[in-house]
Amino acid sequence: MNARLLSVNVGLPRDIEWRGRKVFTGIWKSPVPGRCRVHRLNLDGDGQGDLAGHGGVYRAVFVYQIESYRYWQDQLGRTDFIHGQFGENFTIEGLPDCQRQSKTGPPLIVTAEVKVDHPPGLVLAALARRA
Repeated sequence: MNARLLSVNVGLPRDIEWRGRKVFTGIWKSPVPGRCRVHRLNLDGDGQGDLAGHGGVYRAVFVYQIESYRYWQDQLGRTDFIHGQFGENFTIEGLPDCQRQSKTGPPLIVTAEVKVDHPPGLVLAALARRA
């Protein structure tokens, strides 16, 4: 398995109007140049808006694979996606998709230093706000 980190993305939560109501969300992430420190609850310059559903000790970093970007570009007929588009902190390529590989969704160890926790079948409403 040859995995590669393509981008590190961060963003602070903000209020947006969505479907007639105000929502506090951290879905907007932008690539950062260079290194970015990962802390117990998030990355430098990053935050989550809905702490009940996002973030925390076991969900401090969200990883999304570029292969899924390609899938959504085809499905939606779009070519304007940028790294961080899906609210991920790490855009990667070359790792298997845990959601498709396993129904139990065991934690995936990216390195000895970063643990990725991915509940199976999790669909984020925040993604709809970004679309």
